[in-house]
Amino acid sequence: MYITCGRRGEDYLKELQCYDPKTDRWDVLADGPVRRAWHGMAALLGKLYVIGGSNNDSGYRRDVHQPSTDQWTNVCPLPAGHGEPGIAVLDNRIYVLGGRSHNRGIRMDYVHIYDAERDCWEEGPQLEDDISGMAACNLILFGVYCTCPKL
Repeated sequence: MYITCGRRGEDYLKELQCYDPKTDRWDVLADGPVRRAWHGMAALLGKLYVIGGSNNDSGYRRDVHQPSTDQWTNVCPLPAGHGEPGIAVLDNRIYVLGGRSHNRGIRMDYVHIYDAERDCWEEGPQLEDDISGMAACNLILFGVYCTCPKL
């Protein structure tokens, strides 16, 4: 389990920590490249992706931590800023859902999909409403096929 960035009082953070259940302790890892809050995170292909968020300066960040080397890099530019997005992984792609624009705080209906194998973003179908602050996940039930009913 990883936690990164956020705010403590009025201060933006760039800390990265990982919980090790075998030792029951939190390990401090390399700081992220920028201070930020209101971002999303996803694990894909052995890497930790930290996407969007804001620090009152930039919301287009898309940074990647490689746990095996404790090093940070980034991926191709995010098409739009996403603060408070929902993020989920499906079929080796990262879905960044809605959120707020980083410079005006307006809720958005954007869906951007990152393909890690090709290092590119594509636009997904827009959400039916502008939404931010959501949580998203991918649920796999073995032997069962599920569809999402229209809410």
